[in-house]
Amino acid sequence: GKYAPKNVGAVWIANADDGFVKTIETWGKKRIKYVTRWKDASASNTVDAVTSATRAAHGTHELEWDMTDVTGQVVPDGLYRVYAEFTEKNGAGPWTSMELEKGPAPLQVTPPDTANYTGQHLTFDPGVQ
Repeated sequence: GKYAPKNVGAVWIANADDGFVKTIETWGKKRIKYVTRWKDASASNTVDAVTSATRAAHGTHELEWDMTDVTGQVVPDGLYRVYAEFTEKNGAGPWTSMELEKGPAPLQVTPPDTANYTGQHLTFDPGVQ
């Protein structure tokens, strides 16, 4: 993209019906409007999200979700999706998602690498608060 490797992006949670639950992280306030999938899903909601400046390069994101929605309520057990999207241009960029089943058992999710997302790993442990 025009700004590569500088990029803006977002990571958010959706429920099984793809209903927005909570933004976990955004970066790049000035051009965040181009993170279109997140913007449409969340109406640009950043309540309790970690926000930061445009990233100068691509790299690892280590994030935690406290299993709450934007109102601070613990979400019920069930299927959720973790979405990630970024762009290096003044337009939409690539995105990915991972599913997790919130329940009584721990789980590990490691989807295969793609052209734009590598080394993804999700750990869920209901015993850790």
